[in-house]
Amino acid sequence: MTSEAARLISYRKFDGDRVTLSTLSEPAPVNGLGQVVRVSLYDQRTYSGPTASLVLGDDAEQRLTAALARLEVPGAARAALAAPLSETLGLDEARFEEWMFAPTDADEARRLGALDTMTDRFPAVEQRFSRVYGLRLPRHVAILAAFLHSLDDRERRALQWLGLSSWGITGYFDDGGLDRTGHDGLDERLHCRFRRDPAELVTVLGGGSDGLHYGLWYDDPAELPSFVAYNYARDSAETWTSKAPTVLAQIRRVLDDALSDDEGPDKYWMLFPLGAALDWFAPADEAACAADGPPRWAAAERPPGGVAIGAVLPPDSGDPRAGEAGERLDAYRTDEPRTRAWIAEATAELAAGQPAFALTLGRELHWLDADQYRRAAVDLLTGAYRALGRDALAGIAEVHAAHRDLPSVDILR
Repeated sequence: MTSEAARLISYRKFDGDRVTLSTLSEPAPVNGLGQVVRVSLYDQRTYSGPTASLVLGDDAEQRLTAALARLEVPGAARAALAAPLSETLGLDEARFEEWMFAPTDADEARRLGALDTMTDRFPAVEQRFSRVYGLRLPRHVAILAAFLHSLDDRERRALQWLGLSSWGITGYFDDGGLDRTGHDGLDERLHCRFRRDPAELVTVLGGGSDGLHYGLWYDDPAELPSFVAYNYARDSAETWTSKAPTVLAQIRRVLDDALSDDEGPDKYWMLFPLGAALDWFAPADEAACAADGPPRWAAAERPPGGVAIGAVLPPDSGDPRAGEAGERLDAYRTDEPRTRAWIAEATAELAAGQPAFALTLGRELHWLDADQYRRAAVDLLTGAYRALGRDALAGIAEVHAAHRDLPSVDILR
């Protein structure tokens, strides 16, 4: 009967369609309370009105049917905009306590099983990743896979509420994941690689709106990734980082940002089970990082990044001119002769054994994604990467440049 009760209030209009009653979440079980749903009554013009998390008890359908009949009386719904929603609908307002979201024995067993499975799968996935990408896979990705595979319905809904989902190379840990290959013979390194992604970014997690995706950031193929980075591919497509050391740490930051809202637990109680799951996997995440050792370049000083995270460069690689990015980005669109002069300058420095400016310029032109500079961008990038001994990144840049116009980034089948 819970689903029927929630359906009654899923989207109802009153007072000439000027007042709307709507659910803001699916009903979800909470220990000690039963099924809880987030509900809002609001003015269609101002969107103001009460919101509450309500308990759907055994007689919820009967209570709601009576409440809806009262709201049909002209003027009643508008008057209810100033009243507590629990009184209007005749349902108890949920009051949350920490113990309600404590892990159960079933949670413990499910998480232990997922952790054992993904830890066992790690060597084979690591080998595949090394062969395909030429990069080192950190052990904390196996912990991410265990976390994702252990989620129950409540936890999965919470992850979806945050806009997050398993994506990218994490799929290698799925059942049969290592049997997947690029469709139509496409290179696996193109999987979840948006057209303006830098070669250093390898996607491990899907985000919410605007093509948000999270990935491991590789300054140097010989080293572990420095941290987690993210990119809004369908927005301006710059690459950013909060320097979260692992993907689970990044998910925790997204969760904490949501929970920092002024309304606090009364609004975001549905996220608490996800927090409990993250807490459970935190020691395993820390142990994985300890086993790998600290990433070499995580705390390195970097020049300004412009459209991407600043590159870690050896001192004898030349001047990256990173601080002049704003001037160049303006000129790329309006002054082709000047842009060509920069390309010639970077090419000459690259030939003289100083790849820093070539890397900076190549990254910017790759991000710009203008047809007239495509060839120059890939030549500068691949030349700079190889001069720096970062051949794996050069390989990614080459295959990406050859296939940037694919209609979809979902490559593995």
